Amino acid sequence: MNFSSIRWWFVGGVVAAGLAGVGSSNVGCGSSSSSPDGGGGSSGSGGGAGTSSAHGGSGGAATPKVTYNFDTATSADSMGWKLNDYVDGNPAKNLGSYMIADAGLTLADPPTMAWASDDSEMSTSSGSMKISVTFTEFNQFVDPVINLSSLIDLSSSSSLTMKIRLVSGNFSTGGVQFHFSTTSSYTYSAGTWIDGMTLTTGLGQWKILNISPNIAQPSTAGAAWDPTMVIQFGVQITAGAPTDGGAPPSGRLVFEIDTLKG
Repeated sequence: MNFSSIRWWFVGGVVAAGLAGVGSSNVGCGSSSSSPDGGGGSSGSGGGAGTSSAHGGSGGAATPKVTYNFDTATSADSMGWKLNDYVDGNPAKNLGSYMIADAGLTLADPPTMAWASDDSEMSTSSGSMKISVTFTEFNQFVDPVINLSSLIDLSSSSSLTMKIRLVSGNFSTGGVQFHFSTTSSYTYSAGTWIDGMTLTTGLGQWKILNISPNIAQPSTAGAAWDPTMVIQFGVQITAGAPTDGGAPPSGRLVFEIDTLKG
């Protein structure tokens, strides 16, 4: 299954970078169903592009223009990452929006996002970000994102990659999709889609999400798009749509994301 339509809106706001633990970021995002599509986003404080070498990634002679290896709890590496908290309705499908104290939304089992000093590979020098979420309905999602404090030029980059894996739970429907946005309008483009059952079958195994910035196109035709002005990265994790059949994933799902570079 792929996203059929992801709709994004611009939402103003400034969010301070938090400490390790539950995080959120004031970014616009909408619901999803079955093929790649999308657009938009929001302003907000975020991290600059990390520069230290990424562990566990593929080699190459070229120095990456952007690297987040999540090995340190610093603003340059992991602490700019937050859960998108755009309120997309009531009840909101974006479960990250329930992290806003004054939004008037309540959730029995809200999602969490926290930096971890290991990546479940028994290495204390190899960190990751852990995202924990319980879906109760189709079309619900969480969206870990980072808003960059300075625009970066990825127009010559042929590959932007990120790792994700399911640590625990049964991701029976839905899936995950890497994305990035350009310009102050947060014009959106989506990359690799990986369905939930692929992550469940390969429980604990890293999967590579990929985007080619130099050939990526905006998800909304005619939207302003400039890969020389990249402003946001993210990965949307969604419960899928009723058209997938069956029921949405049940129980708590725990993911790790790691090693974004390109």
